[in-house]
Amino acid sequence: MLQYTITLMFADVFSYADAVGTLLTLALVKRDKVTKDLSLHRLVQSQFRYNLPLVKLQKTFDDASQLLDVAFPRRPKQSHQMHVVWSTCALYLQHVLSVMEIYNEESPLKPSQDFCQLLIKCARYASIYYTSSASKPLG
Repeated sequence: MLQYTITLMFADVFSYADAVGTLLTLALVKRDKVTKDLSLHRLVQSQFRYNLPLVKLQKTFDDASQLLDVAFPRRPKQSHQMHVVWSTCALYLQHVLSVMEIYNEESPLKPSQDFCQLLIKCARYASIYYTSSASKPLG
């Protein structure tokens, strides 16, 4: 289902480019000069969530959970050592925490299997990282 949603979103590349251009012009999003990543101000995110009907909020929450679950590293099969993927885990940790915060704030949201799997992977990373004698603070 998510793949279908993403395909529809980006079916017309020119419309996407126009939409991003408009958002940049209105300063509703920022684009990182090096990575070209787009970021949305937290206030805009909050207003977006506030105005979504519950059904769409649940769908958005589920999609975000699925994307993060796919992106957040699993324990490597060859080495079984999480330290190999610590930098990638650290990259996604703040996003996972944001999704957790939304779940805690929006009481009617129901956790999906992807959300639960994501929390398990994140907890595994945090427990190993923060108990390791060689670890350094993330922030």
